[in-house]
Amino acid sequence: MKLKITNDDLSEEFFTNVQVIGIVSTLKGYKFCWSLNHHLSIDFRLHPDMEVQLEKKKLFYYFNIYSYADADGNISHMLYENESRGEFLVPEFKHLDYLWLIRSDDHDIQEIREHLLDKLRKLDIIQLATYMQIENIKSKENLII
Repeated sequence: MKLKITNDDLSEEFFTNVQVIGIVSTLKGYKFCWSLNHHLSIDFRLHPDMEVQLEKKKLFYYFNIYSYADADGNISHMLYENESRGEFLVPEFKHLDYLWLIRSDDHDIQEIREHLLDKLRKLDIIQLATYMQIENIKSKENLII
């Protein structure tokens, strides 16, 4: 008997205990992360080995991912750039510049999300920060690394 893992199985496992925040900002990725690190006392780092690669019309597009884990390692954060040379990682949300994915198995993830949204909305580098329900992200498979 063979076990078959489907995209739905991978998606369900990847998005368990996860919340997503959509962000609009005019800053480029490295400046945006530097500002977040400075204002929120966090430590986002670029991880080139974690970038998302999409192929469309025989062209490759690379989307940077920045990550950060709290001191205990109980809460992990991944910040995805949504645009690369005119293509979008999550094309149904072209107006968003970044997607912030928060994962925690040990904490109240909704409370963490709301606390973070409050902080983000107070920053002048951010024009919009909004909660995104995973069910409404049609191309969420693009976020799976």
